[in-house]
Amino acid sequence: MTPASFRQPFFDTVQELTDFGDDIQPGESIYWSAEYIARGTQWYHFNGCGRYGEWDAVGQAYDLQTRLLTDVDAQLMTLAFLDFQDNQLIAAYTGPKGQAAHIACGLITAESRSFPEVISVLIDRRQTVGVEVVHQTLTAFVFVGFERADDARSVSDNPCLANSKDFLSAHWYRNRVRIVPPSAEQWISVTRDA
Repeated sequence: MTPASFRQPFFDTVQELTDFGDDIQPGESIYWSAEYIARGTQWYHFNGCGRYGEWDAVGQAYDLQTRLLTDVDAQLMTLAFLDFQDNQLIAAYTGPKGQAAHIACGLITAESRSFPEVISVLIDRRQTVGVEVVHQTLTAFVFVGFERADDARSVSDNPCLANSKDFLSAHWYRNRVRIVPPSAEQWISVTRDA
């Protein structure tokens, strides 16, 4: 079975990451991290944090051939990530938690004709009143790009790729919301997954 396409959730996530600097409300804080293991020789890592009126983000690129690590402008993240859209199939990883590099290596099989690309995104967005968190949105998601959709067949029997856009996972999710109503002592979890 061919994995489900997560192309639109990928674009939505890139748009969300791009808009953070302009989108922070009073009382809100955001932390995010994104890795891109490209098919060529590049590995990118971007992260940032912000509060209302303050924003900071950094980026790094590692060249696997020259073994050079260089700082890159975090604003170049969107351009780097848009190269990922050239993949014919953008799937969602559903396997065990792990680093993006380990996930990418785990998807390579003897039948693979090309290496998959991997983008891993973590986002923690919190709304506070005083010191109390009253609303939190979390994203922990991994997109897997296949140059040709047929390349996914070599891993399609492995349950590590979502076969439906409606999958739910305890480890991987997009925009999972947790709300704490006033005077409540426990989190109420409301899920809005990809």
